[in-house]
Amino acid sequence: MYCKKCGGKVESYASHCPFCGEAMGGNDVTATYTKSPAEVGAGHKTIGSWILTYILVGIPMVGIIMMFVWAFGDKTKADPTFRNWARTMLIIELIAVILVVLYIVILLPAIMEMIAAGMPPLE
Repeated sequence: MYCKKCGGKVESYASHCPFCGEAMGGNDVTATYTKSPAEVGAGHKTIGSWILTYILVGIPMVGIIMMFVWAFGDKTKADPTFRNWARTMLIIELIAVILVVLYIVILLPAIMEMIAAGMPPLE
């Protein structure tokens, strides 16, 4: 049998749904929960929209702003996969910025010291 609230499959002897906790008393619903063809296709991006997405991401500053819009905007709630992709890209960009800053903080003093000492930089 299936839960009338969430559509999860529930054993016939269960008193509550293991997924949402809904009481199963008198639950005679046996139909499965399926998405309509319109719901299945909704929210999926086409190849053209992915190309446009990557073009926008490649433009400096516009890409970062669009990542925030896509990650936290209201219009992407219909497509959680795309929203999660944008959030993941923001995290990766943050890690890259941190690594570049650490690289500069660690190596820049050493390079400046070499230049001040008159030694040629590493080749």
